[in-house]
Amino acid sequence: MDTRAHWNDRDGPEFLLEREGEIERIEFALGEACLGRGHLLLISGGAGLGKSRLAELARERARERGLKVLSARGEELEHTMPWGLARQLLGEDAIPEPRHVDDDSLVSPVHTLFHQLETLASRQSLAIVVDDANWADEPSLNLISYVSRRLSRLPIALIVTHWPTVPDPDLRPLDRLIAEPATERIELSPLGSEAATLLARGSLAPDSSPDLIEACVAASGGNPFYLGELLRQIRLANGRGQPVTAEEVAGLAPPAISRRVLLRLHSASPAASMLAQAAAVMGDGATLPQAASLAELESNVATRAHSELVADEIFRPGLPLRFAHPLVASAILDAMPSFTRAESHLEAARILDRDGCESSLLAPHLLAAARVGDPWVVERLSRAAKLAAAQGSTEAAAGYLTRALEEPPPADQRAVILAELGRLESSLGRASASDHLRAAVELSRPGPDRASMLLDLGRALAVSGNLAEAARACESGLSEVKDPESELGRALRAAWWMAASADRIERAHAVGVSEPEMPSEESTPSLGQRQLMAQMAQQRGFSGSSPSEVAELAERAWGDGELLAGESSDGVTWSLVTGALLAAGELERELEVCDAVLADAQRRGSSTAFAMARYCRAWPLLKRGQIGEAAADARAAVDARAEGWQAFLPMAVACQIQVEVERGDLEAATAALALLDTYDDLERSNQLAGVLLARGRLRIAQGEFESALADLRRAGELLIEIDMDNPSLFPWRSEASHAAMMAGDRDSAWALAGAAMEATARAGVPVARARAHRAMAAVSPGEDAILLLRKGLELVPPAPQGPPRLERAHLLLALGSALRRSHRRAEAAEALREALGLAASGGADAIAESAREELRLIGVRASREPTGQQP
Repeated sequence: MDTRAHWNDRDGPEFLLEREGEIERIEFALGEACLGRGHLLLISGGAGLGKSRLAELARERARERGLKVLSARGEELEHTMPWGLARQLLGEDAIPEPRHVDDDSLVSPVHTLFHQLETLASRQSLAIVVDDANWADEPSLNLISYVSRRLSRLPIALIVTHWPTVPDPDLRPLDRLIAEPATERIELSPLGSEAATLLARGSLAPDSSPDLIEACVAASGGNPFYLGELLRQIRLANGRGQPVTAEEVAGLAPPAISRRVLLRLHSASPAASMLAQAAAVMGDGATLPQAASLAELESNVATRAHSELVADEIFRPGLPLRFAHPLVASAILDAMPSFTRAESHLEAARILDRDGCESSLLAPHLLAAARVGDPWVVERLSRAAKLAAAQGSTEAAAGYLTRALEEPPPADQRAVILAELGRLESSLGRASASDHLRAAVELSRPGPDRASMLLDLGRALAVSGNLAEAARACESGLSEVKDPESELGRALRAAWWMAASADRIERAHAVGVSEPEMPSEESTPSLGQRQLMAQMAQQRGFSGSSPSEVAELAERAWGDGELLAGESSDGVTWSLVTGALLAAGELERELEVCDAVLADAQRRGSSTAFAMARYCRAWPLLKRGQIGEAAADARAAVDARAEGWQAFLPMAVACQIQVEVERGDLEAATAALALLDTYDDLERSNQLAGVLLARGRLRIAQGEFESALADLRRAGELLIEIDMDNPSLFPWRSEASHAAMMAGDRDSAWALAGAAMEATARAGVPVARARAHRAMAAVSPGEDAILLLRKGLELVPPAPQGPPRLERAHLLLALGSALRRSHRRAEAAEALREALGLAASGGADAIAESAREELRLIGVRASREPTGQQP
């Protein structure tokens, strides 16, 4: 019996030495799927440690158990190809057509593909085996991650192999998969000395010296692939009468493995060598005719060369073409001259194009191809970018267009490509977006196309925080539109107003512009009309118009999602709708809008739209008392500055400060405030008022009452100056009254509280009125204060259908404290217990701690429940 171990002997037990534990976990995952319970198993290890062999064993054992096996392997050449891995799993026809992806009324590809897997699993338990996930494309990994979070109710064994990665702070899909709490993780280790020695003895001649075997084990580091290749080279040398000594083994160690692979290839026939090079360029999964065409081999010659490469253990048996190990393909590619490799990739793309393959399959080759100024390359890359963007792979799309510019494109196409690249980069938060859009504008002639580019430039500048410049870009675009009431004209006007209204100097001009004519109630508004209605809704909401009127106008603008469908999450006017709803006190509705935008941003892969949506969502969550969730959203928005999102960074920081004050973490609030030390032009930004209000609240919490009062008064002056004095959004009078009272200025406190009562009565938003009642109670004597607080509570009743409002918890705490001071212990305890429950359930630690202290003062012991919802 031949006991020698061959490095790609797929049936031999040698490659599973010391892998009993890993095999047991694979069997467990498969067994769980057979019992109707899903399981995720991640197998991590470096090249050559046996990940692929374990993946193959998982497929074999799954079939033996009667599971349906879906299998895929990540390929280096295909990692930029959207849905490449998903195609391997489910077939070419499974991926939705781009028109489905563009249709915002339909579900995203992730949901569509998940439902296909769910349907398959309902008929037969599944084993999904993904090898080399590091090279998987991002959309496919999103699908795998989506499936992993729903395994508990699905009969699916999900087994994924990957090599170790450095954790990504942005949590890319593979990192999210690794971080899933339910993930079982296995890290492969090199073979121990005993197992490696056993493998070496079984492969070499029985009379081989112990020193030789020890040298082989040491040189390989216990890596099964490296050890197998070393042993193979030694056997070949022995067969030629050139025995290898222990001292010579170091020359065959891992750094020399690729050279040994190439030596084997060079000893093969010229046709086999050419076919191997062609297959390495084409990538695993290429057909034999495709590789033969690239190698310029006749069909019968290619067939014989394939058989030779299989026999020499360069290729795996069978078709399509696959190398025995990724290291083999890498060694072949690395040995090719760079220019030859680039030319071969260009020809590979042409071969795939002749075979009718879609542009996304050509694109990875074109990225690596020589730059020769070929219009065909530009056209195919542009087509691939359009498809990738439609399928939510914005990063890949931007990469394809960047490569198209390098070709370079014909002069008459350059502006169009620059503009589209700028749009994609803006959604990714890249600083280069505005540069590319400016270049596109400069290359374009006056007219609608250039006006559209100026609109995109305005949006990109707004995303990066350059609001004044954004307003000027949109104004320039308006000057090039013949009909300002056209769809483009209305879109430019809405974008101009959003940017101008956020800048104190530009806003004076924006507010003075007359409102557009409203469409009739019976007519269906166009996109441009919806955009202008969103502008009007926010303008009226911020200036304190009737909440019902503002909410109605915002709803007409939103149109059950028609606004989002028309402009996408990368548009600007959906955020005006959320601002209007916040001003009107429609918090639940605002959250619904934000969630719809978040879903669209995730599907499109737009990091800036995602940041904007989380910023908008943080405010209603804060007001609803969902402090933990508000903290997560505010922090995500602030952290997105690293990805280029600066549009409303000061207000995002202001929200984070207020969240941290509610949590009682003043150190974190101070750290958040410090982030604005380097923010340019804050003094001319309308967002300064929101920052001053947040800083005032922080200073009150820190006991710096006079500084807080100064901040809050200045915030009020600014808000009045820019016609944004809505107490529902900016309760500066109520907060200033508190600061004045604590500073010992009772007269100012009384005047400010009275002003707050008047302002909130005009605004008509219940939460704002309740906050004013709390301010007035703080400056009123005993029974008057209690009466005011009870009236305030009537304005914010308990919310049985959702989390309670934050203001109710504040009112209950104030009422409980007032009742304690009036020696009404039973009533005080009742109010304080409710305050504690509301605060603890939402994560408002500061209120919870104060409620516990008040309860302690009346002799009631309160348990320290976890505050919940902490990120």
